[in-house]
Amino acid sequence: MLTHKFIDYLQYSIDKKFTPVHGDAQIIRGIPNYPHGLKMPDETRVYFGHHKTDKPLVIMSGMAMHNIRQLIPEQEFIDQVLTDGGKISRLDMTMDIYVSDNFIRTEDFMAWYWEDKIISSHVINGEDRCEPSIIAKLNDEDIRFETVSFGDIPNRAKKGMVRVYDKGIEINLEQFMITRVEVEDKRDKAHVSAKRVVQHNVAPTLKTRFDVLDDLYQEAIDAPSIDISRGQAIPNEDTEKRNSRWAWLIETVAPTLGKAIAEDEKLGIDANKILFEDMMFRAYNDRMSTN
Repeated sequence: MLTHKFIDYLQYSIDKKFTPVHGDAQIIRGIPNYPHGLKMPDETRVYFGHHKTDKPLVIMSGMAMHNIRQLIPEQEFIDQVLTDGGKISRLDMTMDIYVSDNFIRTEDFMAWYWEDKIISSHVINGEDRCEPSIIAKLNDEDIRFETVSFGDIPNRAKKGMVRVYDKGIEINLEQFMITRVEVEDKRDKAHVSAKRVVQHNVAPTLKTRFDVLDDLYQEAIDAPSIDISRGQAIPNEDTEKRNSRWAWLIETVAPTLGKAIAEDEKLGIDANKILFEDMMFRAYNDRMSTN
């Protein structure tokens, strides 16, 4: 099973002398409680001016974390933040599951929820059971769950949440090609999780916040994490989607397609290959004919 486990969002406050500010930073609009902001070349944002503290707030979204990983393992980076006295207030742990024979879909998580196999305070907290929030799409055959959210959604700002969604749709791929599990920790839980990530890495820490009593999910959690992204991320949404799409096509689709063609050829079948090539060139010609 091909998976990638990583930190997709990091937010922390830290003493000014440890704040990652560079001379070529760009001035940006502030956020609530922090009226002044700067954006670094690596997409890290730093906010200043809170009336109760002189510690800046550092926010690293997915692109900034991607850029950091090109320079230093994220465990080492978070360890340095903690060593410098940083207080983590948000941490998003992410697992991307790529298509394979044992692919996990969003529907599987709903089935596990109904079977009481999910272990998480976002699902059952004491005697309270939180119903998941679902975004579904009806196609020609059946209903597909695009997003399933677990947790106290109205109090997400304080308690965090868990989202499982079809990442393929987000980067303009077909459905059920990439399933993303995203565990969002806030406040004290985020700080504790950050310490655990430093000690044990992402997968074991994610498992402490969201686990499933099913062999398929355990296989995903235990599978090696393979980062198929390389190089400095470009702060352009279209470029990011295009790079993600090509990375998936090269690393996953090409080997799978080659195997399928070889199996057909052994059986003397060429109809599927011909149909695939026809659809590919039809899509190519349609795209080239548009402005």
